[in-house]
Amino acid sequence: MATGGSDEVSHNAAFEMDISGSALHIYFNQCQGIQVGPNNQMVMEEAKKGLNQGPKEIGMTKNDMVVAMLKSILNPKLQECPPPMPLRTLEEKFRDTFAKLNSSSMSFKDIAGLPFRQFLEKNKDHFNIQKKKNKGANTEVVRIVYRKVKGKQQNLQVSIPMLQSDKVCDDDSMKLESTVGMDLVMEGWSDAKMESVLSKDTKVQSLREEDILSDSTPYFSCEEEEAMVNDDEDDCCSGLSDPQSSPVIEQSDNSGEWKTVTKARKKDVVENQSESSVQISKENRIRCYSEVVKGQANIEKMNLETSVSELSGQKKSKDVCLFEGLINQTEGRDLIFYPDDEICQSNPCKLLLDIVSMWNTPNRFRSHIVLGVTSGITPSHRLNGLKLNLKDKDYQQLFKGNEFTSRPLFHYTEVSYNKKSFGIIEVQSSNGYGQPSIVKSSKETAEVSLQAEQLWYRPCNENRVCKATDPYMMSVYQWFIGQDGKGMRSFSTAHKPDTGNSNFETDIEESIPVKREGKTITYFMDCVGKFKNGHYILISGDVPGATKHLEGLAHVPWIAVYDFDINSRDKGLLCACQDVIEKKRFLSITTWNRPSGGISDSGTLWCFMRGARDISDTRTDNQSKEKVEDVKNWYTKVKHGLDGHCRQLARFVEGYTVLTAVVLWTQDERLIPIMQKFIDLLDNQMEFSMNIVVCISQSLKTKKAGSIHNYMKAMHENNLFTCWVDLEKMCLAVLNERSICEEEHMKLQLPAEGNQYIDINEKDAVWLREDMHVLYYKSEFAKTKCDVSVLDEEADKFYKGGTLHWFAWYSCGMGHFDIERDLLREIAKKIKYLTTESCRAAVIKILHAPGSGGTTLGQRILWTFHEQIPCVHLKLHTASTVQDVISKIEFIHEQTHLPVLVLIEVHYLYEFGMPTYLHEFKGIRSYVKGYLQLEDNPTKELLPWQKILGFLSLAYYYGQTSLSCQIFAALLNKPANYCISLDDFPHPVQQFVVPDTNEGRTKLIRICHYCIAQEILEQLLNRIPNSKRNVTGCSELSTNARQNLEKFCLDFIEYVSRKRTKTSVQSNTIIHILTRIFIYRDNRDMGENEEQHRKKPKLSKLMIDIASKPPLFTERLHVLEKLTTSFPEDPNFHAHLGRFYSYCRPDGEVEAEKCFQKALSLSEEIQNAKQDEEVDERMSLTLMHIYHMYGMIYQKRIAKFTGRSPKEKPEVKTEDTRFQEQLKELVSDADRACSLFRQSRENTPIGHESCLAYTGELQVRLQICDFVHRFCKRDPEDNLQNIIEAIEDDSTREFISTSISVIDNLILECFDSLEPGEIDHSLHQVITWYNYLFKPRVKFLEKMQCEEDVFSRRLKIAAKKLKYSTKNESLAVLESITSPEDIADIVHLFEENFKHVTTFGLQASGKKGLEQDYREWLLAIRHELFAKDYDVEEVLLHVQQWNELVSSPLSKFYLFVLKSLLGFGSCDSHGSTANLVDAQILKEEMMKMSRYIIRPRHPREWLGKNGNGNGKSIKQLIPGNRFHVAWIEDRDREVKVPLQDVKICKGTICPPNKKKLSGFIDLDLGDSTVPVKVFFIPHVAKLEGSRFAGHRVEFQLGFSIEHGYEAFNVKQLGKYGCSQCTAKVEILSMEDTVKCSNCRTPVHRTELNSTSD
Repeated sequence: MATGGSDEVSHNAAFEMDISGSALHIYFNQCQGIQVGPNNQMVMEEAKKGLNQGPKEIGMTKNDMVVAMLKSILNPKLQECPPPMPLRTLEEKFRDTFAKLNSSSMSFKDIAGLPFRQFLEKNKDHFNIQKKKNKGANTEVVRIVYRKVKGKQQNLQVSIPMLQSDKVCDDDSMKLESTVGMDLVMEGWSDAKMESVLSKDTKVQSLREEDILSDSTPYFSCEEEEAMVNDDEDDCCSGLSDPQSSPVIEQSDNSGEWKTVTKARKKDVVENQSESSVQISKENRIRCYSEVVKGQANIEKMNLETSVSELSGQKKSKDVCLFEGLINQTEGRDLIFYPDDEICQSNPCKLLLDIVSMWNTPNRFRSHIVLGVTSGITPSHRLNGLKLNLKDKDYQQLFKGNEFTSRPLFHYTEVSYNKKSFGIIEVQSSNGYGQPSIVKSSKETAEVSLQAEQLWYRPCNENRVCKATDPYMMSVYQWFIGQDGKGMRSFSTAHKPDTGNSNFETDIEESIPVKREGKTITYFMDCVGKFKNGHYILISGDVPGATKHLEGLAHVPWIAVYDFDINSRDKGLLCACQDVIEKKRFLSITTWNRPSGGISDSGTLWCFMRGARDISDTRTDNQSKEKVEDVKNWYTKVKHGLDGHCRQLARFVEGYTVLTAVVLWTQDERLIPIMQKFIDLLDNQMEFSMNIVVCISQSLKTKKAGSIHNYMKAMHENNLFTCWVDLEKMCLAVLNERSICEEEHMKLQLPAEGNQYIDINEKDAVWLREDMHVLYYKSEFAKTKCDVSVLDEEADKFYKGGTLHWFAWYSCGMGHFDIERDLLREIAKKIKYLTTESCRAAVIKILHAPGSGGTTLGQRILWTFHEQIPCVHLKLHTASTVQDVISKIEFIHEQTHLPVLVLIEVHYLYEFGMPTYLHEFKGIRSYVKGYLQLEDNPTKELLPWQKILGFLSLAYYYGQTSLSCQIFAALLNKPANYCISLDDFPHPVQQFVVPDTNEGRTKLIRICHYCIAQEILEQLLNRIPNSKRNVTGCSELSTNARQNLEKFCLDFIEYVSRKRTKTSVQSNTIIHILTRIFIYRDNRDMGENEEQHRKKPKLSKLMIDIASKPPLFTERLHVLEKLTTSFPEDPNFHAHLGRFYSYCRPDGEVEAEKCFQKALSLSEEIQNAKQDEEVDERMSLTLMHIYHMYGMIYQKRIAKFTGRSPKEKPEVKTEDTRFQEQLKELVSDADRACSLFRQSRENTPIGHESCLAYTGELQVRLQICDFVHRFCKRDPEDNLQNIIEAIEDDSTREFISTSISVIDNLILECFDSLEPGEIDHSLHQVITWYNYLFKPRVKFLEKMQCEEDVFSRRLKIAAKKLKYSTKNESLAVLESITSPEDIADIVHLFEENFKHVTTFGLQASGKKGLEQDYREWLLAIRHELFAKDYDVEEVLLHVQQWNELVSSPLSKFYLFVLKSLLGFGSCDSHGSTANLVDAQILKEEMMKMSRYIIRPRHPREWLGKNGNGNGKSIKQLIPGNRFHVAWIEDRDREVKVPLQDVKICKGTICPPNKKKLSGFIDLDLGDSTVPVKVFFIPHVAKLEGSRFAGHRVEFQLGFSIEHGYEAFNVKQLGKYGCSQCTAKVEILSMEDTVKCSNCRTPVHRTELNSTSD
């Protein structure tokens, strides 16, 4: 018993402390029993009166109580130096708090007896009133004064454990014994804690544990406590001089918040008492309310006898403080001593049993095993020290056996004390960790006897078996599932132990318990964190749309709303909120059975979970009766779609943010079971349980609703909060809160054509904001963003290595933060030319070293042009697809009619010349070393914050990527559902990191500079003193660092692999990060010339840097294997492991194939799970890569016998006797490889086409043909046909004979599918190889007798074209044929193929091959040497058949062209109106498909003159590929075509013609009633402006997929007067003389008779 109130022990003291068992009681004697009991509950008996009724009835004066309450308001978070508060604000907060506690409104004078200012002046030793300038005016503020203690008494600040468990142990060690007096100085009274003391109500009041552990009392673990001298000049403990006084010891947690219980030594020590006294000073009184902190109750004597001379000015580590506390105790339930650490080898089973028994024992505190200490009867133990050099991993590996079912959470630390080493094994509290550790297999040793199925625990100072009949068994299991009812950690929010070895068993700070139910708006806003932390979703029932202020909910940044009201769009929540949301966020409305476009930070997904009223196929209710369906029937219908939505949200959240779900309780309680089912399903998908805030605005009507509510509270425990609040008041509160926080945007305008500015409405702006920063004419950011302090903070981030936010550019303009680069003017000049004169698309690449200012230069360029043309900065890694982003850029162009300048950051690592300057930064090494302080680490293990820096450096140095703050919750000792921000990181971390502002997500951070990231890695991985760095420069890690890189990578993978959703297939965010770091091979070596590329490396830069020796490269293999074992469901990692086996491991083909088969199997499972859902772009890219890598394995296998080029010798020589057998094996592999490459092309998403998808199959086929070719050279008398005919196997013979034509078609397809810049040198090598093999054998190929089928005809066509190849590196095409007979034969062969396909179908031909046949046929029939003249109608029949069989964009294009020709007519005949109408319809369909075609603006066909004098001839259509490709994009050049072939058309410019880059011409078609609008670019034609509207022009007509009809070389028509009459005659530029339409007199085109302006 410890009493306080006077210097002597007295029963009349103000209060008494009693620590018995595991409970702490404080008795207020004069108050007739105010008590803080086992559950930290305070009760005040009825006889006790309130503060305003008796000044000293509870041992404190009224003045003391008011002082304490004011201090709790001024310093709610127990900061060392709390900020001041305006005097008026403090008085208002005091009155409001007192009114809440007493349900009455009283003035301060009525409460304290004095006016507020006089009270503060009276208590000037507690408060100081100061004047502070604020916006030019003086404001009075109040600050807490910390007094210095007079005399010799000094204070020792220590942290006493929080006594949370109500379990009582018989062991006497649980009683707190002390032989010194102490003052208990309690600081930081919170409103909730004052409630029971200040309440006017005389009835019993309860203060729960959750109220005590509020935000004002930080919750930290004892191993994080650290004794250190307080240097604060204002602290009452400074200036220690008395040798008999104790030093100041402060203790902190990782959050940076401090809490103290001040303990002052007395001269008179009371000894030999059964119950020690704790003296309470009258001078200090009670300054903090019941300050108790987490830890063990039996760590009570913290070596208070240590003199000031020993500790003054010294800083002890937390481990030393912990060790000192432990050795001052005796063994007990939670403490065991071992004389040395040889127990780990001599009897490890005994040690395991001790750890497991401690783990299985319900205990809120950590238990400890101390190694190197011989236990004594009293705390006078013998300190022996350790004998072995063991690490934490060595103790963790003891559990690798089969003795127990699971490994407890524990951590081993080595401590240096008195020049000896000691070990501490710390076992965490096991509450909420699922299942206890059970004996798995029997084992007998000299000291231990284990039997299977035993459950061991430690109720006192020995281990015992808990039998099944023991009632304590139930308590143990309830403890592990978290059902002890005492504010315990939720099972879902804690990190679970695993049975494998781990170095990351960190101590996770528990969630701060709070009240689980409340009835005030303030409580609701506290539960949701005022909608400022993490992300939020809304789950809504049938909310009446007529509810007042319902639109207030639209101001919350919901990332998703799951609506269970079928009528929500008409008269419910969506009806009230839709307009407001669409002005603030991009609103995507969908239903449970329809895939959404993705979840993003700037958008809101609104999903109807029971369907929408107006979409009948989505409704799950009985539509005729509108009856609420049963939950089982509902789930049966929506299960598949529901799983997709849940996975989508879980993947957005995992490793990135904390999710809070606000549930609006439904009025129709029949919906409650359905909503509850959805909440459970959603929560099960999450990495950790989401916070759930249930809002109920009325009493529950049915017992079932109450039962479900109770079930939800039991299921979600600490994560569920119930708010009994009125819906209207809640919405109004949200509206008021969010209206303060929201930014008021300016009018949004973009520069448009004609030197004007066009308005962009709010809905379009939020839609664009999802994927890009649009630079509007004036800032879109709130004015508050321009605050000087915010700009200063932005400047600090920028100068440290961050990227400038765009609001800084609007606030300060250019030149304030950045400087003009030499390249700026040159790039600006080029952009100006491209946008104002050339008017064509182009790409300007700015290659720069990381951190050298390339992004800032790009921003400067955008800022330079943002008032002239639309400028956008694309965000990285958004939820949108490439096509979605393209559509947004097209939208901006359509609105402004100006070219759009787009800044895209592509994170390639260009390694050019970096060693030439990086070594000059000599200060980096000392700068990093000064902050890392590795030499101060107590052990060789890195501290958590050092690991954070290492992981961030690994990601940025090797992956050029950032990481989410939330990933580091465990290393920061925070609970999983704590929302991490940059402020939560320790100071050294904050020095090196900056926010990544251009990512599609928020709260992403990266190392400030590439050089800093490298240096951090170097120092963390290379800790050998004075070790040599690389001489060649600083762009590579040293040899020593690279040797430790493997282990660090394994640690990183192990850590992040825990960030996984519970049931989802993959963790997309983490997998993307790991892929960037470990897999991507996008680093490039650039020389002086951009074209000087080196060959792409086989592995990523990180994998190459891992020190590993051939031929096995074991260390690199370990890393890839760790990826696959940590993420076994991800097919991409399995495929890359297979690729590694194939390329880097000798004889690894078998393992490689297993990996690829596993990867494909996983991919198929993912695809099958989607069913009706579209395969997303990421999955398509994964499949594309897997199929290609798998195909390359077979190609590599084939190359061993064939070589990789005509001149390369094979590794394995094939004997003549094995030719047939070996060829059959190779063809089997080749056939499989070609199939895989084909599937790779089919799974390639639009915009990701690559030349490699074609060259892979081409090389495989050429390798096989080259193998046969080499065999032919051995026997010159045998020709190719004889060899092929001699092949015994039919499939082998077919593969070789068809390869020739397939190669030809694939090359043409590659040219048609890729932009010219995307075709690399590998395709030219293929063409050279193709010509080398087959050009000399053309005669044999032509004469080869084959079966009459599609492939044999294609072979003959390919052979005929090969005859006309003039160069080995060029591909022979139809245009190069000079023989009329060959052209006629080719046309005939194509038409025979068409007949064959019509008769037998597409089975043998395939759509791609047939389409290529039709395109080549269309060229062949218009060849100048082809004699027959086809009518357009005849050709149309073939094209219609093509469209029916294939239905591709190109087949539709040629239908459109041919029907247009028939609709135009000719000089001799009128056009067909019906065909022209059909052409306009086809044009609209075709233009929608233009995004799926390469070069859609390229004019593929031209309108020529009447072919052979016949207006119906197909030869009037001139192929576009007759013209040089380079001309296509240069629209300002003249069309270089023969004048006698191209038709010059006439037309009239359509009004208003105000757009520079978009205009139309009405094509002259005589008497046709169907108007034909032809697109042209007025700026290029120099005909821009309304003054040219209605002018007559001439032009050449081209056909393109994007515009349909497009005019080139547009000129004004010349008009010339007739000499015989007054008529004016239009004469084309290619004509010299025409006849007058009136008098038929010839009119000559001369300047003399010109009437044009």
